[in-house]
Amino acid sequence: MKLVRVVLLCGMLGWSADGVAAQQGSPAPPALLSLTAEPRPLTPASTATPRIKPLPAVSPAAPPSPFAGTERTGIGPSGSWQPADGAGDASPAGNGNAMSNSAPAAAPRTTSATGPDLPQSGPVLPLPQNEAASPEADLSAADSSLLDMLLSEQAGACGPNAAESAGCQWLCDPACNRLWYARAAGLVMGRNQPNRVWFSDQSNNGADGLMNGQDAQVDWQGGWQVTLGRRDPCGTWGLEGTYWGFTDMRGDASAAHPAFVSTTLDFTDVVYANPAVPGLPADLFLGVYEQRLDRRNEVHNVEINLFHYRPTREDDPLRLDWLVGVRYFRFDESLRFSSRAHDGAWGENPSDEGFLSDRAENNLVGGQVGFDLAWRVRPRVTLSLVPKFGIYNNHIHNRFDAYRGDGELFGPNPNPPAGDPVPGSFPAVSSKDAVAFLTEADIRLDWRFSPGWTAFLGYRVVAATGIALADHQFPPHVVDIQDAILTIDDNADLVLHGAFAGGEFRF
Repeated sequence: MKLVRVVLLCGMLGWSADGVAAQQGSPAPPALLSLTAEPRPLTPASTATPRIKPLPAVSPAAPPSPFAGTERTGIGPSGSWQPADGAGDASPAGNGNAMSNSAPAAAPRTTSATGPDLPQSGPVLPLPQNEAASPEADLSAADSSLLDMLLSEQAGACGPNAAESAGCQWLCDPACNRLWYARAAGLVMGRNQPNRVWFSDQSNNGADGLMNGQDAQVDWQGGWQVTLGRRDPCGTWGLEGTYWGFTDMRGDASAAHPAFVSTTLDFTDVVYANPAVPGLPADLFLGVYEQRLDRRNEVHNVEINLFHYRPTREDDPLRLDWLVGVRYFRFDESLRFSSRAHDGAWGENPSDEGFLSDRAENNLVGGQVGFDLAWRVRPRVTLSLVPKFGIYNNHIHNRFDAYRGDGELFGPNPNPPAGDPVPGSFPAVSSKDAVAFLTEADIRLDWRFSPGWTAFLGYRVVAATGIALADHQFPPHVVDIQDAILTIDDNADLVLHGAFAGGEFRF
């Protein structure tokens, strides 16, 4: 009985398999497809549990979009995103039909926490790697922008609140865009008098003084001045260099008397350096026909100043700016005292002519500060006051000579009648460093008669202390080389003053 039941069950199963095969149009059951991976059932998008796959690591500076590499054309029937043509899902049979709920998925799909399902099959373009900008690149860009601004030729690039250079914002003319300027001027200057040092008197009458250092007063001397400067495009800062000076400021004086002329200087113990030369140097300075003084001054001034210009309203008639800079100032003075013991012209008998001369060179180097106070008198006329104050190191070089007209040198007596011989010889050369103060003040009237041209005229005063003057280096006793001549006197003052006039061109 059990055997009969088993036979009937097998027959029923065989009949069922033949019916299914007939309905599918196949004489035999279909062969099973070989799968490379175990298929996963696809749940509808509305009920599927999101599965998140980590994205490839990228630079933290610029994370890529989660949709990068896949082109989307729309939303499918089930509410999920559809990939572009050629990137669709494949059925188990190998056709490229779109996904359906009744067909198993050939490739798994993932959904992100914030976006739709993403396909995992099909060609995928590599994600672009965004490199973070290096600090060097940012610094180079900033430096480039700053350099471009400094080299710009247009002041308007700095904004409406930028200050213009001196006078430019007031006038509001095309010269505002001309950053370079050059000035040239002529000047005529004189100087104050040194302290009195007496050189000559009437022979046998010392109370009758005939000539002192102030008699050799220098004349007014002409010179020249040049300035080259540039302001930054914003008109806030300006840098300029200036030179002015003159090279041949001269003065002279002479003393003569029917009763002859003598010197006030003491020639005791002064002899000729060459013992073979007869006579004494005092014979050339006592009871002579004529004595004279010749003075020569030379001035050179070089300075570089940095100006800071303040913004000024158009209706404000006053402007106050400041400056800081460095200066080199040189005052070179030579003074020669000559005596003629023969009755003739100078140079006819050199052996009867004696000379004492001193040259004092003052070289001042230091810093200075100042300001520029300008008052707009008219729309194109400005009155300015520019004082500068500085402290300097004065390097002084001094040389004192004593000689006869034919070149024979004087010297201290090596065998004086009393006391020890005085050390030293001629020429006596020495130098020292001292503190000096210098102040310069210019008052100037400017008239801008065209956008690029300005005419100006003014008056300048320069006062310096701690200066060595040649007059003060002459000793009462000519033999006193060590204690008087080599010790430089630097407690004098110098005042230069005069007018200047010229023009300025902006380009």
